[in-house]
Amino acid sequence: MLFVIAIIMTQMVITEGVHAQTNKGLTASNFNIGVGVGNEYGGYGLAIQYPLNESMSLTAGLGTNPGDNELFVGYSFGVKIFRNMAYLAAQFSQFGVASVSGSGVTNREDPVFGPSLIAGYTYPIYDNLIIDGGIGVYININDKGASDDWSLLPGMQIGLKYRLN
Repeated sequence: MLFVIAIIMTQMVITEGVHAQTNKGLTASNFNIGVGVGNEYGGYGLAIQYPLNESMSLTAGLGTNPGDNELFVGYSFGVKIFRNMAYLAAQFSQFGVASVSGSGVTNREDPVFGPSLIAGYTYPIYDNLIIDGGIGVYININDKGASDDWSLLPGMQIGLKYRLN
């Protein structure tokens, strides 16, 4: 179901887009810094967005992922392609913690990491403040517990960003 929603949102970004809502020169590809949760933020953390041109930005994030017994460091890096204020983000991140157990595996916690594809929207709320959110799919390539299969998981991100330029 989530995969179908991600495909529909991706189609919106690529073909239709949504009408830009700008506020005093605010565009989707401005240089900004934000705080939030999700793939782009490496869990609970900070993210920066550096514009390459009007329709593409690089993103990087650093965050934390609390487990039951320890705190894992999270990270992300990727690219966002914009159409007006809607975007499609291709990212690689370490985001979340998974409990691993099964035949021949002791109970432990491992970080979840891998590539993701997120479709989202940036919405200006006041002067230089932006709400940024998206959903999509995420592949956990660290899923080596009871089987050697990779897991397809829901991906998401939501945060509050501040435009710096």
